[in-house]
Amino acid sequence: MKKTYFSLRRRAIVTPLWLATLALLAVVGFSTWVWNTARSRIVVVVPSAAAQTGGSAPLDSAGLLRAARLALLFGDGAKRTGIDAIFVEDSPRSRATAAPLAERLGLAIRVVGAGDPAALARRALRSPGGERVLIVADGASLPAVVAAVAGRRPPSRDEGGDRGVFYVIGVPRIGRTNVLRLRY
Repeated sequence: MKKTYFSLRRRAIVTPLWLATLALLAVVGFSTWVWNTARSRIVVVVPSAAAQTGGSAPLDSAGLLRAARLALLFGDGAKRTGIDAIFVEDSPRSRATAAPLAERLGLAIRVVGAGDPAALARRALRSPGGERVLIVADGASLPAVVAAVAGRRPPSRDEGGDRGVFYVIGVPRIGRTNVLRLRY
């Protein structure tokens, strides 16, 4: 009889400890899940710089200046705060626009076939190791690229004609995207 009384008393003490341990594990697991899903990817969509009308260079003097300004704007090279990956449409203008920034950051330019903005957006959003991604698109396809990344129509007055406008898009894993239209 004493054994039964002793074992019942011991279970009464151990049961709350097990329940508290299980509750703590559940809270830690839920917090880890929330932390991992709360991260978002930042996508910067920039139009390619102005093209030269004649000659072998893909950019004119204003386009070269704009590409250099883009390198100064995003090319500080600080780890964990700068651009992680650069995607461009397959055109000489887009590659020439991204080249100074890629050189300054030491990144490779990832070229995606021209004419398919959805594929460009998909590759940029699914790239491993890129939490902050830059996309250089031609002016004609820029609104379609922004719409494909954001999942909705961008708040734009002009449809890609202004080369000084770029978009910063926050794409969370859960929730709605945020689109910010800026000028440089």
